[in-house]
Amino acid sequence: MSFPAKYFDHVLGIEAIYHLKDKKTLFAKIKEVLKPGGYLVFSDYTLETPYSWLLYEVATEMVESKHLIGIDDYHEMLSNAGFIGINSIDVTKNTMMKTFEYEKDENYRNVKEYVRVNYGIFSYLLVSLLVPVITYLLLEGVKNNKLTLQFISCENDC
Repeated sequence: MSFPAKYFDHVLGIEAIYHLKDKKTLFAKIKEVLKPGGYLVFSDYTLETPYSWLLYEVATEMVESKHLIGIDDYHEMLSNAGFIGINSIDVTKNTMMKTFEYEKDENYRNVKEYVRVNYGIFSYLLVSLLVPVITYLLLEGVKNNKLTLQFISCENDC
């Protein structure tokens, strides 16, 4: 980012920061470009420790990022970057849980049919066995508060 210091009143991010490996540098840069009293608000997936290696693999594939961290890690990074008034709201039960519950059967049928048509019977059988297991793992991760979607906000103090 090549914006001047104290340029923005607000910075908004929607399910994007979890893709970045170096979040500390990003938060330092955001703090630099925010005006005093400006707000950073973002939503992000989190993966809370301890978690199983299988949940890690499934969750990171689902969101296409190997850089998921926990909510406490976000709070610590933001605090270390100099942000104040750090708040987070877990919206998992109203978002991800509903999505998995409402769409799992329809998505499962669509995936199976696509695989059957494009890849043949053996792939179809494999997907028929794996998709319910993957859905179960994700739902269990959500139910056990290991995989969450958080809204996070904080203020630039200077």
